[in-house]
Amino acid sequence: MNILGRWCASGILSVILGFGAVTAAPDSLTANFGFHFLEEPIHPRQLAMGAAGTALPGGGFAFYNPALPALLAEPYLSLEYGQYPAGDLVVPQVEGAWSGEKWFTGLNFQTYTVSDIPLADERGVNPYLTTSWQESMLFVALGIKKKRYALAVQAEGLHARVQGNTSYGIAASGGIMYTVVPGKLYLGAAGFHAGETTSFLGEDKKLGDGAGLPIHARAGVSWADTVGTTGYRVAIDGVYRYTNKQIIVPAGVEINPIAPLAIRVGKRFNHESELFACGVGFTAAPMEFDLGFAVPKLVSDKELKWRFRLTYVLQSEDSRKSEAREEISDLPENPVVTEEDPVAEEPGEIEGFTEEIKEEQQPRDTLAPVDTMTTGDVVPDTIPTPPEAVRDTVLQDSLPADTLGNQDTASESPDSQAPGADSTSISTPAGEPSEVEQEPTPAAEESHGSSPEIGQEQ
Repeated sequence: MNILGRWCASGILSVILGFGAVTAAPDSLTANFGFHFLEEPIHPRQLAMGAAGTALPGGGFAFYNPALPALLAEPYLSLEYGQYPAGDLVVPQVEGAWSGEKWFTGLNFQTYTVSDIPLADERGVNPYLTTSWQESMLFVALGIKKKRYALAVQAEGLHARVQGNTSYGIAASGGIMYTVVPGKLYLGAAGFHAGETTSFLGEDKKLGDGAGLPIHARAGVSWADTVGTTGYRVAIDGVYRYTNKQIIVPAGVEINPIAPLAIRVGKRFNHESELFACGVGFTAAPMEFDLGFAVPKLVSDKELKWRFRLTYVLQSEDSRKSEAREEISDLPENPVVTEEDPVAEEPGEIEGFTEEIKEEQQPRDTLAPVDTMTTGDVVPDTIPTPPEAVRDTVLQDSLPADTLGNQDTASESPDSQAPGADSTSISTPAGEPSEVEQEPTPAAEESHGSSPEIGQEQ
């Protein structure tokens, strides 16, 4: 991490302060100037705020500050489109950025196309012969952040084509961000486009033979606060153009009268053509929509250039966890179960069902030995509980003979029974004959026959 930090810092210093080996004489650099669309402001939000964005949190890092992704709360992916009617300029663009705990990255690709350019020769301009000019740029930013600081370097690949002739270029940019008051006050500085290009002519494409790049440096500050319930943000930059030694001061303000709406106005002071800028923004998470306008003056004509941008903010894992915690915190600690809730009736229903089972099983459990008393093939499903006198008689008949001598006090003499009475008779409901009475068991007959003898011996 220390090696990467020193590499980023050295790259930023070389870009902002020294600009490497491209510090040619101002006159020759101004005369030999190409890839001029690198100075065209991008992102409708910053465009509407006068192209002030060096320290403004948001998109557009490729033009304003490669370290801007360090201020991201969430990753994003955006599509942008713009047009400049005065020169038939069409500008599509795609951009994305991601910021982690210690490092961040961004990717931007844009292309500028000017069509219907008339050609001229020694006889003058021929309106029937036209051509087009196209410039494409790819920007890749990588940076680190620690506490309140963020450093980033940006690699740039350039391509230009006009009437079948092409030129290529490579460049580097760098930026730094410092957070003074989180969420409110930010400082930023950046240097852009230190590099070399190839010539349009010839097949031998060698870096250094082409036009110079529009090198410039910029620094800025942004402040955000509220007045009552209305939020606002102010951004001011200072831009130094190395090609013509010019200083430009972009400035703008953004007002949020209501939460999802933003109104923006701005101006690039000391700019040779731009008069003023304005725009609006609307947020409906996770989508953001921005529209910006700038009014330049070309000689005596006033034109209108515009850009719009659609951004999709990607939800991070931390945000999903935070939303989940908020949803859990909103749940009641002790939920109240109403009488209509079927869950409240389940315990009572289960208890009632259990009691019914116990009542059905109780007669079978208490009369488990009854099957030894019957000899018939058919046994009723439910046998009534025998009277207490019958149970005592059955118990005596089932005991061994040698133990009956100790039962004098617990049983009556067989002589006291009514003549012809059967000790094994079990009462049944009226009208239902009992198989036990019709077919007494052999054990019962033996016990009746031996009872008088035992009584006589005693």
